[in-house]
Amino acid sequence: GGSGIRYDRGAQAQFQYSFNLGDVIRFDALLDHARIHDATLSDGMTQHTGLGIAANFVGPWRTLWRLDYGRALKSDLKAAEGQSEFMLVVLRLW
Repeated sequence: GGSGIRYDRGAQAQFQYSFNLGDVIRFDALLDHARIHDATLSDGMTQHTGLGIAANFVGPWRTLWRLDYGRALKSDLKAAEGQSEFMLVVLRLW
C-alpha cells in the first residue's frame, strides 16, 4: 500500500494470519500478491509480492497503537523490489 505504485487495472490477493497474545497484543502476518497495469510504468501487466507484519496494542492514556512493517519481496519493477516501509498509528480514545 505504501509502495507508491498506482494502477488503473489489476487484482490483489492477500493471505493473513492473526493471533492474540494473552488478550493484550494482536499480531498479524500478511502475504500480498498483485498483478496490475499502469500505463505510466509499463506497457503490460506487472507482478508484485510483499510480506508484512503488524502489532496492535492498548497504550497509555487510553490510546490504541498499531505498528506495521512491510517489505517488497519481488517486483517486476526493479526500483520497487527490496523496498521497505514502516508505519506507526496512534489513536486517542475520548
